[in-house]
Amino acid sequence: MPKIKLLTMFRLGLFQMGLGIMSLLTLGVLNRVMIDELKVLPFVAGGAIAMSQFVSPARVWFGQMSDAKAILGYHRTGYVWLGAVA
Repeated sequence: MPKIKLLTMFRLGLFQMGLGIMSLLTLGVLNRVMIDELKVLPFVAGGAIAMSQFVSPARVWFGQMSDAKAILGYHRTGYVWLGAVA
């Protein structure tokens, strides 16, 4: 297991925290608009918002797969192009 410096771990954690705060604000407003303004059922609105969290473990799997197996001669870029075409 590679050694990671404390400063590097803090930087990575700070980035994830920033993403979490931005998504919290955005999804909170979206949730309120869907339920109050658009009259969407709360469990449907919550399910739609929660789908990104349910598929988040797949990000780890796709990251490991793209690092291990190249497509079109590139590791990550090949997967991005394949996803853009699909």
